Amino acid sequence: MLYLSLGFLLLISSFIEIFIKDRGISKTIFIVLAIFLVLFVGLRDGSVVGTDSPAYYFFYLDKFPDVEVGYKYINAFFASQGFKYNVFLIFINALALNNLRKFIQNNSYYIILPLFIYYSDFFFYYNFSGIRQAIAMSFTALSISYIFQGKKLLPIILILIASTFHVTSLVALTIFFLPKDKLSVSKYVRLIALISLGILAAGYVIQAVPYVNYKFLYYSSLQEQADDILNNYYVGIVKRLFVLIAVLLIRKKFFSNPKNFFLYNIYLVGFIVYAVSYLISPDFGVRFGSYFIILDCILISTYIYEASRIENKLILFLFFSGIAMYKIYTYTLIPSFDYQIMSF
Repeated sequence: MLYLSLGFLLLISSFIEIFIKDRGISKTIFIVLAIFLVLFVGLRDGSVVGTDSPAYYFFYLDKFPDVEVGYKYINAFFASQGFKYNVFLIFINALALNNLRKFIQNNSYYIILPLFIYYSDFFFYYNFSGIRQAIAMSFTALSISYIFQGKKLLPIILILIASTFHVTSLVALTIFFLPKDKLSVSKYVRLIALISLGILAAGYVIQAVPYVNYKFLYYSSLQEQADDILNNYYVGIVKRLFVLIAVLLIRKKFFSNPKNFFLYNIYLVGFIVYAVSYLISPDFGVRFGSYFIILDCILISTYIYEASRIENKLILFLFFSGIAMYKIYTYTLIPSFDYQIMSF
C-alpha cells in the first residue's frame, strides 16, 4: 500500500506540474519527493526488502565483497567506519537520485513526471534491489546530454565511473555511435540489423571468454527467473512499443528538435537489445536494455509537453500514468517487496 500511495502522490504532483506550469513550484516539489524517495528506500530493512537485497546486505557485512571496485571501496569505507547499513543505503541512493535529477533537468521540461515514470519501475528493480546498476545507470544517463553536445572526455569519464559499479554499463559507449538526426527507413533497417548482429557477436564472446561466461551464468542462471518467461517477454515488448508508437501523436513537433531524434534513437536501441536478448537471458535483456530504456521517462514527458492540444496531453498522461500505476501494483505482489522499516 505504501508503494501505491507514493505512486499516487507522484501522479498528482505530475498532473499539477503539467497544468500549473510553474517551474519554481515543480523544482521545490521535486526536491521534497526526491528526499522522500531516498529515505523511503534507505530506511527499509535492507537485509530483506528487495529481490537482491540479502546479497547486498552480506556484501556490507563482508566489507570487501567480490564486486566492481567502485562499489567495493565505498561499501568498505562505510562498513569499516561502523556506520549502520541504512546510512550507507541513504548515501548511495542519494548519489544515484542526484545524478538522475541532473539527467532529467538536462533533457526534459517537466521534472516531476520523469521521476514518476522512473519510480514506477526502475526505482524498484534497481534502487530497491540491484543498487550497483542503479548507480551505474545514473552516471551513464548523465552522460547522454554531453554526448549529444559532441563532448567526448566527460561522458567517457562518466561511463567509466559507472563501470566501476556495474561493468555492464560499458555498453553505454555505443551511444557515441548512434545517429543524432533523422534517418531514412533503409538506414533504420541497417541500424537494427547491425545492433542485432552485435548482440549475436556478444553471445559468441560470452561463450568464448571464461570471465564473461561466468558473469553471464551468474546473471542468467543463478539469479531468480520468472516462471512464465515467454509471457513476460511479450508484455515487455508491448510496454516498450507503446513509448515508440506514442510519438505518432506529436511526431512533427517532436522531431523538429534534433535532440529528440537522438533520444528516440537511444530508446530504440534499448528496445532492440531487449527484443533480441531477453529470451536468451531475461536478466541480461532487462539489464543491458535499461541503459537505453531509461530514456522512457524523458520521451513520455516530452510527448506530453510537445502535445499542443489539451486532449492529447490528457490522453498521453492518463495512458502512461495508468501503465505506471499498474507497474507499481505488480511490485506489491512480490513477497520480497513486502516493505519493512529497519529497526534501530
